[in-house]
Amino acid sequence: MQVQVTSENNLQIVKILGRIDAITSPELEKELMELINQGATRLILDLGEVPYISSAGLRVILMAAQKLYGTGSVAIAEPKPEVQEILEMTGFDTIMPIYKSVEEARGEFSRD
Repeated sequence: MQVQVTSENNLQIVKILGRIDAITSPELEKELMELINQGATRLILDLGEVPYISSAGLRVILMAAQKLYGTGSVAIAEPKPEVQEILEMTGFDTIMPIYKSVEEARGEFSRD
């Protein structure tokens, strides 16, 4: 798994490439917590290159959202159909916004 972060207009776009599972989720957790601890409050997680996410990966995303609760937010963008299905089965689509594209997510965040 690789993580690439792009910052623009007080918004961090976190592009994740590869599987998010029990082996790779600690690295993702470290990256997200570093961003948040450095002051990031608005994160878009670009899952367009993520073929699979496990419960360990979901826990990391939920942890980031909880850490930002009340001060910021986390959105998910471009999940592949198989990842979208996991997000829906676990109810993530009811606790955080999921967008079809990074551009759509960026547009929503710019309205805030």
